[in-house]
Amino acid sequence: YQVSRLARGADGWTLTERSVLGPIVNQAAVVNFGTDGAMRALKQDGTAQGQAITVDVRYAGGRATGTAKTPGPQGLTEVKVNAEVPAGILDDNLVPSLLPLFPLAPGATVPVTVFNGGRGNTKTWTVRVEREEIVTVPAGTFATYRVAVDGPDQPVTFFVNKGDPRRIVKIAFNGVPLEIVLAK
Repeated sequence: YQVSRLARGADGWTLTERSVLGPIVNQAAVVNFGTDGAMRALKQDGTAQGQAITVDVRYAGGRATGTAKTPGPQGLTEVKVNAEVPAGILDDNLVPSLLPLFPLAPGATVPVTVFNGGRGNTKTWTVRVEREEIVTVPAGTFATYRVAVDGPDQPVTFFVNKGDPRRIVKIAFNGVPLEIVLAK
């Protein structure tokens, strides 16, 4: 399961997310950003395939700084994060939660500059509306935009409800037999 909550505070926003995918992934992330959209911090911890994940990154003065320990094919990788980041950058953990706010329409393509705190690097992802599609999930049947996101390590397809409120009703990980669907 995956549970996300985006809450507004006095001077900004906080995304709190918890993901549990059986014994493979168990992680929690908290992303803070200002009312102007400026990134402030990422704190993430948990496990992936039995290996510990910790990411602690602060955004200030055009830089992202902190530390990260993430699993990879060769075991745990420790990264000292110290990178220049452009204005308007999004933490990669924030993109799915903000996706319903993007200007989605048939054929739309939106480049998004993201920072991966676990690797300490900046990358441009492409958000592309492939088509409109009817999707049935436990929460019901929805007219959606099928949105491909290219750029993350694992390309992913989101199905975003066209109606109000706009929200993600299904997430499909390309090449992996795993989907996250809206339950209610």
